[in-house]
Amino acid sequence: MLLSTLTSASEAFLVDKMHEVPEVYRVSTGSVSEELHIVLVKGSWDLSHIFERFNKLRKIYDQCDIGVTIGSIREVEWKYPSKGLYYDLNNSLENRYYDGTLQLLIDLNIQERPLALFIDSFDEDMNKLATSFPPSAIDKNSIALNTFWITDLINEKTYVDAEPDDYSVFAHELGHILLDDSHEMGIESNLMHSKLSLLSGEVTQKQCSMMKDRISGNEVQNYTR
Repeated sequence: MLLSTLTSASEAFLVDKMHEVPEVYRVSTGSVSEELHIVLVKGSWDLSHIFERFNKLRKIYDQCDIGVTIGSIREVEWKYPSKGLYYDLNNSLENRYYDGTLQLLIDLNIQERPLALFIDSFDEDMNKLATSFPPSAIDKNSIALNTFWITDLINEKTYVDAEPDDYSVFAHELGHILLDDSHEMGIESNLMHSKLSLLSGEVTQKQCSMMKDRISGNEVQNYTR
């Protein structure tokens, strides 16, 4: 049974608690290992669903002998709903919206990376299922550095029916962070392909080598002010 401990919530959060990470998710048998931190913004997501998707992610990275662990799980109810969060992740802090994603990161004040955030959806003008921000995609001083965002839209039937059975959005978005790269454009079906029809749970040898090298070199940077 999961135990939850209430933390001192700031004015930004109506609920702010840390969940105990089950032992099975805190240990790894991989030759290299990456620790992931999770934020669940209260809404449609629940922990059991996230763990289910994390298990699928782990199975994919096992192909590379890469272990992925969970360092922390924080659940918050923000003063703004998790449905329709304003998408200002590509902007500077000076241009942030106070009901937007950059402000959420400021209020969370989490330095550890990679950081996965589970929300209901972005605003109606940004119909993204999920997105990630490795160094190659954003300014190195951005608070969004090495974060990735997964919306509840990936649980809708239309997407679930189209998604390949062995593929994982969770694993794909983490892949952007671990590779510091965008999508694959070739003809080989794999985890990081740009086309839905060529997405799969397969990780190429090159992708495995790149990720293991970056993990071994501690190249996934935490956020520092």
